[in-house]
Amino acid sequence: MVKSRTLIFIFIFLLFAPFADAVKIIKKGSGPVYKIPFRPKWVSMIKKGKLFKYQRKEFASPRVYRDLIFVGADSHYFYCLKSKNGHKLWRFEAKGAVHSVPSFSEETVFFGDNKGIFYALDIKTGNERWRFNDAGSEILAPAAIHENTIYLTTLEGKLIALDLHSGQKNWELTHALQSKKGFTIRNHSGPVLFQGAVIVGFADGVLAAYSEKEGNPLWEKDLAAGEGSFRDVDMTPLIEENRLYAAGFQGDLFCLELTPKKSSNSTVPKVLWQQKIGSDVGFAIQDDVLYVSGSDGILYALNKMSGVKVWEKKIGRGGLSAPAVLKSTVVVATTDKEVFFVNTLNGDIKIGRFAKKGVFGDPTIDGDRVYYLSNGGRLYSLKIVY
Repeated sequence: MVKSRTLIFIFIFLLFAPFADAVKIIKKGSGPVYKIPFRPKWVSMIKKGKLFKYQRKEFASPRVYRDLIFVGADSHYFYCLKSKNGHKLWRFEAKGAVHSVPSFSEETVFFGDNKGIFYALDIKTGNERWRFNDAGSEILAPAAIHENTIYLTTLEGKLIALDLHSGQKNWELTHALQSKKGFTIRNHSGPVLFQGAVIVGFADGVLAAYSEKEGNPLWEKDLAAGEGSFRDVDMTPLIEENRLYAAGFQGDLFCLELTPKKSSNSTVPKVLWQQKIGSDVGFAIQDDVLYVSGSDGILYALNKMSGVKVWEKKIGRGGLSAPAVLKSTVVVATTDKEVFFVNTLNGDIKIGRFAKKGVFGDPTIDGDRVYYLSNGGRLYSLKIVY
């Protein structure tokens, strides 16, 4: 009888172990007590890299497209799973580690690896449609797509335009660093598009725009503050209407006014407001609030029109991911083994959830689900509840 009970206990433990990551209630004392704002739905294990690798790090961020979830891995594999249950549909082996964020167009998914190879795969089968072998350095950021052209950037400051259907190169440019002082971090900006212009940040703190068709320079703006060691503009800018949000790692956060094409998109953008907040990850906007993960480990909520701080909150330890927001909850992960759920109203931390070995990528929200990949190789799906 004892043996049977032991076996039953082991079976139950193994069945529920993936969902049993520690949940830590942060709010104590006389403050408000929040109910757990999520329900675990599933966990899927992603294949590990080399057995004797010093320390596994998963830099990729999952993305959802047509009820499928796509994510790369340090093991050189790129996965497609069902977003409903985490069931793996296919995987593709790339030449290098896949730390980039995927992009999509109709039936094709696009991503790059750390060998400088850019891939186009069939979404349903994972079969390769084409690849571009000559990017020259790591590809970490998502590509941007307009009509029949896809634009990608690399760690060494290249901006490349490819034919969307064949992968043939239309044009390429390399940004000449204005300053070689200081250091750079391992990240780079992805391109964003605005009325015929491709806009991208670079490691010397410069934000620049080029024409979509030929790659001709339109304007440049230095976002670096003073002579800081890390001048990088590594986050992918965010555009809402004619406002562009961008920041440097040790620089400031800017809201810039872009010039409509009917006027002249070669005009250097006007600064609408500026805050002394550095960041190297993306932003999130909900209603009138811009959410920013600072390079100082503080999560900021700002009025998106004026830049006035609504609140700020120190979040855990380690570096912060880009925020993801849904209704009353901001989700932000840390490199120090936790994912936090934060109240959008006042910045109160509702709860912290253990993430094995921390999270280097960004969480993503689709519908009422949040997905994130931990350095332990676990892809999590949680349902956000209210």
